[in-house]
Amino acid sequence: MPAETDCTKWPEFTAPEPYLKPQSVSMNQIQNYLNASESSEGVIFDVERKGRELWLDIVYVPADATVIVGVRSIFQIGRLIDGDFDSIVFSDDGQGLYALPEPMLRELGCQFIWGREGGQNPIYLIRVFFQNLRDFENGKLAVSGFNGSLLGDTGRAMSYHNEVFAPKWILTALE
Repeated sequence: MPAETDCTKWPEFTAPEPYLKPQSVSMNQIQNYLNASESSEGVIFDVERKGRELWLDIVYVPADATVIVGVRSIFQIGRLIDGDFDSIVFSDDGQGLYALPEPMLRELGCQFIWGREGGQNPIYLIRVFFQNLRDFENGKLAVSGFNGSLLGDTGRAMSYHNEVFAPKWILTALE
């Protein structure tokens, strides 16, 4: 893996817990990890490598799962996955919806800590995620209009998550 995408750039977010060890889950095991993880809230993921892309589909969401489970799982992948790929693609039934370049996925994941205090502010991570999310079809930014306003940009990111991203990618698998 290229040095620029490992977690050494964010030493303030190191953690002694084995479950938080960066790049500790192989690409072949990330689906099993997510599907067995308590923090996945019973959501079932399908992970497939297609060429230089890692495709992530949510195939089942229990009715009592929180809608933020999708973004949380993306950040977990960014921290835990070991393997070389160019981007992660968020798909639904084999159709690519969104993509995020691997370096940005790692940047978000390396700063994400769950199960205890100590990580980057998750609101900040969500904002950065949506500032960098790309439309799969045309490669353009999925969300526009970010201007550096803390509250405005946070509102824009959360509105997009709740009104577009979650319904299009997460909630299609709601049972």
